[in-house]
Amino acid sequence: MKAHRVYDNWKESIFIKRLNRFTILVELEKDQRINAYLPNTGRLQEHLIPGHKIFLTKIKTEKFDYKAVASYYQGSYVFLDTVKLNRMFELFINNDLLEEFNHPVLTCREYTIENHRYDFFIRDRLNNRNLIEIKSCTLCHNHTAMFPDAPSKRALSHIFHLSGLENLSYKPWIIFLISHSRAERFIPNLHTDPEFTEALIKLKNLNIAAFRYEMIDPVTVDLDSLYRINLDLKSAKDHLTISGSYLLILENHEDINIKIGQLGKISFKKGYYVYIGSAMNGLDQRLNRHHRSLKKKRWHIDYISPNPMRLIKDFKIRRRDRVEDKIADDLMKIADCYILNFGSSDSRLKSQLLFFKKSPLQNQLFIKVNLNYQTFTENLIL
Repeated sequence: MKAHRVYDNWKESIFIKRLNRFTILVELEKDQRINAYLPNTGRLQEHLIPGHKIFLTKIKTEKFDYKAVASYYQGSYVFLDTVKLNRMFELFINNDLLEEFNHPVLTCREYTIENHRYDFFIRDRLNNRNLIEIKSCTLCHNHTAMFPDAPSKRALSHIFHLSGLENLSYKPWIIFLISHSRAERFIPNLHTDPEFTEALIKLKNLNIAAFRYEMIDPVTVDLDSLYRINLDLKSAKDHLTISGSYLLILENHEDINIKIGQLGKISFKKGYYVYIGSAMNGLDQRLNRHHRSLKKKRWHIDYISPNPMRLIKDFKIRRRDRVEDKIADDLMKIADCYILNFGSSDSRLKSQLLFFKKSPLQNQLFIKVNLNYQTFTENLIL
């Protein structure tokens, strides 16, 4: 073990809510709530759940006294500070822990070419001119890491430009650093960013690698833990399709009664609803339709979404196999109740519209079910 302390101190807190991209509200001690700086613009849905532990380090700026640096998920500390990522990669390089680069003789950070800035230029002893873009991967569920957790036009632009630099005698790399010690494979996130996924699959001259590393505690990395894991582009290619299942998250501000086609008048309580659907011939088009206000009422869901209920979030699960019923079965176990026969006239399900008193987006079990299916690990026994 070769321990390196990234920060001098850390303190445990409890997450309350995200105020904006860079600010979270946490409880530091009992009844002591503070704003902390979050150096990560990702969605971090599995980490930023009320009651979840977030680890802070002391800083001093005009706005903040603390910065969020780590979380704990599925048996591993997860480093959240993307600002420190390049420094961590530099430590791996300087300690000769990346044999892919054959003991570098020259390393430059923030190397610019053709108005594109890349994280590293490394000339190795074989005289390869390695141009490297580093991506921080915090999403790891059931041993499966995925990137990105939100659509990333910047990442897409980088890989297209990188792939063209081979003609200029560069060896282009995109490297995913995964701060979860239990990661065993990496899959590009086809559900969230299919364009990025397609580019990774098709750009054959782009060198791609994924490495996991272990945090001993929230601020200390074990440099010797760096390990290259399986790059599973096959699963991404197999399921990169226009078909799949989806979840709609609806917010209902008050008790209302609505006539739903042949189901008749139904009472909907104030709270949140999750609709489970599938579209085996056009997933993106189906989701776009659900967001439109002006449309012909064809399905039960059209009577409530996006009006009078507010459609606040959707989740896509791109898969060639139909898993709609299995998702509904799993979510039924954690829902508070359901609307009988809603959306299920052509299936065995009692309902495809489930009721939650509190937001499912703040429910760890809901997030788990969604990620089980997005990582293709719903049948995995942990």
